[in-house]
Formats: sequence, C-alpha cells, structure tokens
Amino acid sequence: RMKSPDKLVDEVVYGVEKLQAQSAYFIDLEFTLKRDFVVEFCNKLIGKNISLQWTCQTRADTVDLELLKLMKKAGCKLIHFGVETGSERIMEIINKKISLSQIAQGISMTKKAGIEQACFFMFGFPTETEEDRLKTIAFAKTLNPTYASFHKVTIYPGTPLFETMSEH
Repeated sequence: RMKSPDKLVDEVVYGVEKLQAQSAYFIDLEFTLKRDFVVEFCNKLIGKNISLQWTCQTRADTVDLELLKLMKKAGCKLIHFGVETGSERIMEIINKKISLSQIAQGISMTKKAGIEQACFFMFGFPTETEEDRLKTIAFAKTLNPTYASFHKVTIYPGTPLFETMSEH
C-alpha cells in the first residue's frame, strides 16, 4: 500500500533511532514513478538529518538527473533496474514499453548522480535467439553498471508472457 511521505519518513526515523537501522530497501518496483512523492520524501528525510543508506528499484525512464541528485543527498546508495534484454525485438514481445536508449540514458544519469546501479537481465524469453542473447550481453557491457545480474525467465500461468508462450 502507498504510504504518505510523512508516514514513510516517520517509519524510517523510528528504524534508525530505535532499531539502529543503517540501511533500508524500499520494496516498490517503480519507486520513482510518482516523482512528487519521491521529492517530498527525500526532502523530508534530508530535513531529519539522519544517517541511512537506502536502495530502491525503478524503471530507467522514470528518473532524471535532478531527482537522482536529490535521492543521493537523501541517502540513496543503489538503484535496481529491470533491464531484461538488449534486444529491441524481445522488448516488443514482452511489451516492456521502454527503449534501449531510454534505459541507457537512465543508467548514465544514475552514474552521474553518484548512485550505484544494479541491472537485471533475463534469458529464455519466448522466441529468443542466440543473436538476442548476444545483444543482451553486449548491452550489459555497454551499460557497464556497478552490478549486473543475469537470470532465467520464469513464466507464470495467467501472465501475458505465459499467453505469448502458449501461442508459440
């Protein structure tokens, strides 16, 4: 459930002051999707002057340099990005709705802001070829994130990917 920035900051302060938390991972696949929320949260966190390093996960097309610099100032150390593939063809098949250039730009801005990046890549998409896999590896090398993590696609019944797989 979505919390208000005030509620989230109160929980963070409690964790730091009462539980001696030094780091946090905000579990939200698209943390920066609601930019105004993140700006308010970061500004309030900065105002509390607490020492906490935190991590989040988001899409590379929902960040900008100004936001990333604010997040860094508020303690963001690492952002996880679901890149998935380096193949435009596979991007279309999985309906990712983001371009490789948007991903590259988001990762580049994250580096410029001084935040580490973890990029997740996947192999085993429906109709994926050796050429697609090589494009993913090449794209990972081009992005050169702090961390690169490669995984096998798991297809769950009832998902759009499952339906795509059933068609092939």
